Amino acid sequence: MRSPAPRALSRPATGEKAAGGPRSGAEARGIGHRLRAGAAAAVAGNPATVSAVIHGRAGAPRAQFFELVSEGDPGPLERSLLNGNHTAQEPLFRALATSAPVGIYEIDPDGQFVFVNEQWCALVGVAAEEALGRAWDHFIDPDDRARVVAEWEAAVDAGREFAIEYRYRRPDGREVWIDGRAVAVSDPDGEPLAFLGSVVDVTERRASERAARALAAIVDSSAEAIISIDLDGIVRTWNPGAERVFGYLAAEMAGCSIEVLVPPDRTSELPELLDKVRRGERVENFETVRIDKEFRPIDVALTVSPIRDAEGAVAGVAGILRDISSQKAAERQLVTERRQLADAQQIARVGSWEIDAASGRWTWSAQQFRNHGFDPDAAVPSRERVLDRVHPDDREEFERRLDELEAEPEEFSVEYRIVLPDSQVRTLEVHGRTLEGSSGLMGTSRDVTAERDAERLKDEFLGLISHELRTPLTSIIGYTELLAEVDATNLSREGRRFLEVIDRNSRRELGLVGDLLLLTRITAGGFEVEFRRLDVSELAAASVDGARPAAAKAGLELEAEIAPGVIADGDQHRIAQVLENLISNAIKFTPAGGRVTVRLFATDAAAVFEVTDTGIGIEAQDLGRLFDRTYRAEEAERRHIPGTGLGLTIVKAIVDAHEARIAVESQPGEGTTVRIELPTRARAPGGPTVDG
Repeated sequence: MRSPAPRALSRPATGEKAAGGPRSGAEARGIGHRLRAGAAAAVAGNPATVSAVIHGRAGAPRAQFFELVSEGDPGPLERSLLNGNHTAQEPLFRALATSAPVGIYEIDPDGQFVFVNEQWCALVGVAAEEALGRAWDHFIDPDDRARVVAEWEAAVDAGREFAIEYRYRRPDGREVWIDGRAVAVSDPDGEPLAFLGSVVDVTERRASERAARALAAIVDSSAEAIISIDLDGIVRTWNPGAERVFGYLAAEMAGCSIEVLVPPDRTSELPELLDKVRRGERVENFETVRIDKEFRPIDVALTVSPIRDAEGAVAGVAGILRDISSQKAAERQLVTERRQLADAQQIARVGSWEIDAASGRWTWSAQQFRNHGFDPDAAVPSRERVLDRVHPDDREEFERRLDELEAEPEEFSVEYRIVLPDSQVRTLEVHGRTLEGSSGLMGTSRDVTAERDAERLKDEFLGLISHELRTPLTSIIGYTELLAEVDATNLSREGRRFLEVIDRNSRRELGLVGDLLLLTRITAGGFEVEFRRLDVSELAAASVDGARPAAAKAGLELEAEIAPGVIADGDQHRIAQVLENLISNAIKFTPAGGRVTVRLFATDAAAVFEVTDTGIGIEAQDLGRLFDRTYRAEEAERRHIPGTGLGLTIVKAIVDAHEARIAVESQPGEGTTVRIELPTRARAPGGPTVDG
């Protein structure tokens, strides 16, 4: 729908001038000066001045849009124009409008374009022919049209200049922001003859203002301190972030020197930074310390850039100060913890390492280097260099484990020896596990040389003592038996009881000596078993029968569920030792009134031996250490249950020598089940099975 025709923007005045009477010479000269100024502005290309002159904002009357230029009193033609001869003004108006550097248009009283200059056409993106005859609001952006029409009507009603910023929507879809202004040219009766207007492209200015507002919002909302200073270090701007970081309000810092933030021991920094900015340099993320209003030090990362004036000269400094106190505190804490960890590793001789599965890259701690005889400041050694350090007797097994880990990372434990450059031999105990959330590995290496040397000396000592004890114990047992036989009739009942005590305890000590000797051989790698075909059913039955007196004495029920004819390969003496040890343990750890059940059955590949009791059970934290040498569960110690902690270590060694499997299931307070799976066909490492 076409907009209504615009009304006159000026109201008729009273008196002669309102009736269109002649103007005075002074008025004419004033109008002439205004037009000369407008012409000069057009030539100079100054849109603001042209617009000001055209719209009467230079202090001249607004009665007409253009007047003839006159140095003296108006002539006849001038007077006729001043009296409203609009037709006579047309050539001058067209000439000036064509050369003006702004868009100029004329609208007739019906609100239609009757003239547009080239600049207006270029700005709107249409040819003059497309505009002429169109309604004055046709090219206005639809979103702005109602606002612009309302302002036009308000200007007409008030008899003032129409002035507003709005958008033209070009045919190519691009929007152009313009500063639009218009005045009315009226006849002597105050009726509008035409409306003359100008438009100036302010798209870039609006975009700059919008960007400036957005930047101001960012600056105001930033948690970082954003400031500007002049080249003398005087604060010019101070954002809320700076208020929060340093405690000074913007009003307190305005006009003050930025030196108030500089600690006494860093006064040389500010001149150096200002010199760099004066040279046009930018400084990024310079880490330093500043002080706040309470004189507390604050770690900051400082970035400064030059502010340039319209001619490109450096006029000031823009600075961003980011509070990195938390970050620096964390870094200092991390440095401290790393140093403590490195010291602890060095004291404990425990190195750490990590493998990235994707790249195969190794990372070593300083102590890991030392454990292997390498310089901690050097790069991680290659696989070949590490292999060169491994003891020749351990190298093949070490390389095999490396290959397995690289192919499929998994938890592992391994022990090997390292030959250092000075020919020292060190023993390393290595543990590793997969990294959570990845296929990489991490682990530790611990120098256990001293421990292994101590263990070896202990084993040698135990071996020596065991040998030394074995002979007198054997003699004691022998002479006890001889005395009981030879002089039985002369011994009193109390004397015979004394002999039984001597015999029983001597045999117990002889058994302990035997265990120690066996353990010494196991540790030294000299433990061997002799395989033969065994009737495991007979061995199990014999073991149960042998334990019945002890079970009865302890007030326990001993049950046997032994399948007949179960055959397997193994060392008869050692298998019997295993069965007797497990049954004895079950009886020892089951309170009176309980039950011990011994089962034997066969599967396709193994003879399965189970001992189940209703005893005190084993805590979860103890299960993993049951087979450690001399280890005693905490509950056994608390209840003062006798034992040396050697029995299960020997059991495990015998089971391993038979390539068998042993498993333990237990619930504290409910009981324990020990299960052994002995292969029905096995071969000794050194030879074939012997049929018995």
